[in-house]
Amino acid sequence: MEVELDGGIEPLVGNYMTNRRKDIAALQEALDGADFGRIAALGHRMKGNGASFGFHRISELGVELEDAAMGEDASAVATALAALSDYVDNVKVVYR
Repeated sequence: MEVELDGGIEPLVGNYMTNRRKDIAALQEALDGADFGRIAALGHRMKGNGASFGFHRISELGVELEDAAMGEDASAVATALAALSDYVDNVKVVYR
């Protein structure tokens, strides 16, 4: 998977992705503790900031996480979390 971003944000992307990795760890911890409120809040934040940085897939997964958490659907949270982790680990950023 590849995402093309404006070169002007290149200095910010490394920190952004580091923060998403921290979110993944926090989401796993929240899932383990069935803290759906925390999952919903983290998903909501990703929904808002993913597209701002050009990572539309992160925004989509934020919506999935938030919706799953609102329904207290641990299985759907786990699926979205796995997809998020895979995306963050494997996305290739190309700057224009």
